[in-house]
Amino acid sequence: MMVELVSKGVIIGFSVAAPVGPIGVLCFQRSLSRGWLQGVVAGLGAACADAFYGGIAALGLVSVIEWLTPLESALKLFGAVFLCYLGIKTLCRSTVESSSRVSESALSRSGSVGGFFMTFGLTLTNPMTILAFLAIFASLGMKGQASTQPWWLVAGVFLGSAAWWLVLSTLAMGVKYHLSSQYLTHINRLSGIILIGFALWVLF
Repeated sequence: MMVELVSKGVIIGFSVAAPVGPIGVLCFQRSLSRGWLQGVVAGLGAACADAFYGGIAALGLVSVIEWLTPLESALKLFGAVFLCYLGIKTLCRSTVESSSRVSESALSRSGSVGGFFMTFGLTLTNPMTILAFLAIFASLGMKGQASTQPWWLVAGVFLGSAAWWLVLSTLAMGVKYHLSSQYLTHINRLSGIILIGFALWVLF
């Protein structure tokens, strides 16, 4: 039972995290500009938020879901404004940091902690995350009731989501080492434009 629940959780976590979205763009860009470690840590913030919402859905806490529903508009507004801020900030960064600066930045505790809570907060402000978990768990026959061993399922969700962010950050570093600084700067700016686009999409 434990292995089955963890395996299901891994598949769910990976499936929810993998689709391209603002968090993916953020982690990819952060890996390019600040190093692999900061990209992974930022991804772990999103993985923790996925596990949190996965836990709510697995436990069948309908009252919590109903409490979040009236806040949907406020959460969307906050997330959109913050995404827009991050997009503008990324556009204003003229170049990707040099390798020496990346090494120092990747080891910066404050930068890593900031990236973790940034993606954690943004993932929590996305009401679609919990709706996705509810739909998936309902398809597994867990609708309206708590799983007998929900924490194994939640652990699997975290592992699956974390695995995706590890893969994405590693891919970003592979791209970085095969492109010139000019192309990396263009990617950096494109990331800013995409983030602003996501913000406008959320608002309208």
